[in-house]
Amino acid sequence: MPTPVSQSGLWKIQQDYYQKLGVAAWEDRTPFHLTNSQVFTDAYAELILAYWQDHPPDPKRVFYLLELGSGIGRFACQLVRDLTRKLAYFERLKELPFCLVLSDIVPDNLEFWRQHPKLQELGPRVDFCVMEPGREDILFLEKSGTRLDTGGQALLVLANYVFDSMPHDEFRVTPKGLEECLIELQPELGEIEQVEVRRSYAEVSDRYPPHLEGVLDHYARNVREGAFTVPVGALDCLKRLRGLAPLAVLASDRGFTVPDRMTVYPIHPHTIHQGGCFSHMVNFHALSLGFRTALMTRREVLDGVQTVFLGDFDCGPQLRYTFEECFARANALNNCSETYAPYRNKVQLRSLLGFLRLNLCDPNGLAAVARQIPAYLQNYSYGERLELLQILEETWANDYFFRGAPNVTFWLAHIYDSLRIFDRALWFYEETARRQGRDAMLLVFQAQCLQNMRQLSQARQRYLQALDLVPGMAEASQGLNSLDK
Repeated sequence: MPTPVSQSGLWKIQQDYYQKLGVAAWEDRTPFHLTNSQVFTDAYAELILAYWQDHPPDPKRVFYLLELGSGIGRFACQLVRDLTRKLAYFERLKELPFCLVLSDIVPDNLEFWRQHPKLQELGPRVDFCVMEPGREDILFLEKSGTRLDTGGQALLVLANYVFDSMPHDEFRVTPKGLEECLIELQPELGEIEQVEVRRSYAEVSDRYPPHLEGVLDHYARNVREGAFTVPVGALDCLKRLRGLAPLAVLASDRGFTVPDRMTVYPIHPHTIHQGGCFSHMVNFHALSLGFRTALMTRREVLDGVQTVFLGDFDCGPQLRYTFEECFARANALNNCSETYAPYRNKVQLRSLLGFLRLNLCDPNGLAAVARQIPAYLQNYSYGERLELLQILEETWANDYFFRGAPNVTFWLAHIYDSLRIFDRALWFYEETARRQGRDAMLLVFQAQCLQNMRQLSQARQRYLQALDLVPGMAEASQGLNSLDK
């Protein structure tokens, strides 16, 4: 029988997968490399320090950080080490007692953490608990033997690749109005690779509690057409955690941080990963609606990771500066991962974009890889196109021309030409000519752009100018002949 997505058997399949495998789920099965990298934890430590500088914790009370879905525990171990090292630079914070609580729905994972020597070295800086879905407001800390009590301070929740595995519901807006997606699984249980998901749509049922109804109403009023999801599992989890303390949430996952990038898709199916688990894109925008502070990256490529910092507090200047200037500009979490590709002999457009982002759109960086970019423009995604266009314009804004500078205007023109954005390519070809003087080949490139823009008389003029400079030039002659056909 068709049911709403959040009430289907998908989530039982997911939970059974993790319960059955325990820590073995991360043996080349479940994705984890990005969110367990040194760059990742170092960036998180900087954001947490910025938050603490804006909102100094009580130095006489333990400040708790709660990681959801800790898995193998590597992220927690690295983050505690990074925070401990960095706190030493701040007089007000260096003696701060903090504790990172590793949590998971799989009790067997706690045994792995207890026995891991690296976690043992951290002493009271870490604690462990089992988190039962639906009972997130009752957290018993195993090492300290008490329930988690923040003493009135905020609880900093860390959620990486977690919300994408929690139940969600899907809706669509059509000329007929708002409809709810219902799914039926065939068979109802089993390996996710063998389960067929059949979709249908119906009027929205009247079954949502107030905190979910508000989110649904927001999209019903603001989405003209398209599909969107409501992360009911994540919203419920955060609501119960808020019963423990005011929240600060730092999370990274595949997802959407602006509605217009989500609603262009007619459906939002789950993605099956090698090994037997699955995930779906997280609607971070929906999560942000319930918080006073919402800092969010905007990554255009669908499989790029978005990062958000949400909080029941006013955003201070240090956190905003660190998030926007030191974190989001280079988006090192994604770009470091993508620049692995050349060393695995898998150079692709994504790795080149990662290189350019890591270099903060430096014109020298573009000059170094510009020759390679057109070769990867035959098969690329809409999101990659948007990323590339942003990088090109930011690189142009960073240009500082002098005689020894890289020929960035030519490379910008060349790439725009390959993208078939001929008016912008023409402008950069002409800017190149202004910088380096008249050049027959540049005139031919300008003529080709004009020809593609159907400005044929101007194209003819450029071809003739090229022939004046280089009589008999083959490219110019061929261009003129093509105009007469």
